[in-house]
Amino acid sequence: MPACRLGPLLAALLLGLLLGLPPVTGSIAVKPGECPELEGDANCTKACVLDEDCDDNLKCCQAGCATVCQMPNVLSEWLESRSSTHSGLFGELLAIDALLSWGSSVLRAPALLQERTGGNKPGSCPNVDIAFPQLGLCRDQCQVDSQCPDALKCCVNGCGRVSCVTPVF
Repeated sequence: MPACRLGPLLAALLLGLLLGLPPVTGSIAVKPGECPELEGDANCTKACVLDEDCDDNLKCCQAGCATVCQMPNVLSEWLESRSSTHSGLFGELLAIDALLSWGSSVLRAPALLQERTGGNKPGSCPNVDIAFPQLGLCRDQCQVDSQCPDALKCCVNGCGRVSCVTPVF
């Protein structure tokens, strides 16, 4: 086939490919916060692919071979951003001080989430003396009470994270 006949054929083929592609709407938006550690789903259900597939502030999180829309952990991200300029215990203390001066609503974040989702278990969270960082689990275990086993509640712990703890009655 002569080269002059291939030109229009290739142009038509290229145009057909371009028209068949979905339009690009912009960059992919990633919602703030980190996904909590989740139990694996044996059914490998894919509820989402991207954060934008989830309603409101929920993020698309991995749960074993499954993906689910889950409330992100924004408290730990906020604390890390505050302590990243100073290292060690001094940075942690500065982050805690900033958290206390920012307002009590942050310290009640798990309780606010429970009120919104209706997952509140009986009892209240124990008081934590945040002025003295405590030894123990310094990673988030939960976002709401329903993620904690048995009667345990999701509460702010001594290192600015949230953990499943025994409630106070």
